[in-house]
Amino acid sequence: MTDTLAQIRRYIKNTRSDIPEGFQARLSEIVALVQMSRREDIVDAFSLAFNFGFAKGVRYTKQENKKRRLTRS
Repeated sequence: MTDTLAQIRRYIKNTRSDIPEGFQARLSEIVALVQMSRREDIVDAFSLAFNFGFAKGVRYTKQENKKRRLTRS
């Protein structure tokens, strides 16, 4: 398990070192996921967290692409 966590941390570090403002996990989001993991299935909470992170990444990419298109115009 430790190797897997190390791989995850390396993957994140090598993908992007600076997470833009607004795309980091907020305390309220973390608290909600912790509460969910206590009330419901922890696997569902982790799955939701990953899906949420993915959705944030998709939105960030769209936002950056839009900025690039505007600066080219």
